[in-house]
Amino acid sequence: MARVVIVLGAAAAAAVVAGGIWHRAGAATLAACATVALALFAGPALYELYVKRAGDRVDALVADTGKRTNHKGTELDVCRVVDTSGKVRDLSEQQNCHGQFTPKQHVVLFVDPLDALDPWVEATDERAVDGAGLGITAGLFAVTGSALLYAGLRRRPGR
Repeated sequence: MARVVIVLGAAAAAAVVAGGIWHRAGAATLAACATVALALFAGPALYELYVKRAGDRVDALVADTGKRTNHKGTELDVCRVVDTSGKVRDLSEQQNCHGQFTPKQHVVLFVDPLDALDPWVEATDERAVDGAGLGITAGLFAVTGSALLYAGLRRRPGR
């Protein structure tokens, strides 16, 4: 919930500054929409990048897979894995469990060294990240920054 408030606050701030103060409605709309889209793409992409690059590699075994129904009635894939220390972890689609694993399959967990984030599961120990997500994130950063730079450089005096 706090993340939603922060994202909406950032989008509102971009819109108020560019549109309300600098009188650039088009740039304000673009910056606000890009800020919201940035939150949707940047979170998962940066999470995967961080946990794969800085995370500790831990061998694990898939104990069970299945589906869980959330409060909206949507079925989500889940995986239960057991790492080498015997710790059992239940992973969701946010941790890369999309139904691609089978029980008794060897997997690799990338665990946050600070233990602040949930682990990321992969079939191999490859640390390569998805370039598309990072490219979209970089593009949205550029669009947001360019829209605000444009609005700031072409301010209209108060009416």
